[in-house]
Amino acid sequence: MSKTNVGHIGYVPGSHPATVFVPTLTATTSTQKASVWVAPADVVVESVTLIAGAAVTGNNTNRINLNIRNGGANGAGTAQIGQLQFLSGVDVAAGDSVTIPCSGASARLNAGDKLVVEAEKVGSGGTWTNGNGFVKFRFV
Repeated sequence: MSKTNVGHIGYVPGSHPATVFVPTLTATTSTQKASVWVAPADVVVESVTLIAGAAVTGNNTNRINLNIRNGGANGAGTAQIGQLQFLSGVDVAAGDSVTIPCSGASARLNAGDKLVVEAEKVGSGGTWTNGNGFVKFRFV
């Protein structure tokens, strides 16, 4: 069943953007994560676009993976809904954006659930420097 309108939130069909800010995530000693958005209602996350605060150079051995997770109500959930691996040849310059598609049953967030961005340490790891972006979602 689809919602049409509740209070001041218009449940308009289609995709909607919501601005996010991702703090610097340093994954050189361990994986680090941050909750970046709270679902305003029951939604499906379609993608997350992030703007790099500094360049990231891909490397097959020592790198980060950017994982998007459904953090659940307390932000501690671990269900991965999207991933970008910074393998050799996958680079981003400061100020450029990357879009991470999201999918699967866990891409559905309940009202109040947190969306988490995680810098996963691979080898000696790396850093995702703070930057803005947006989550693309639709109401369910």
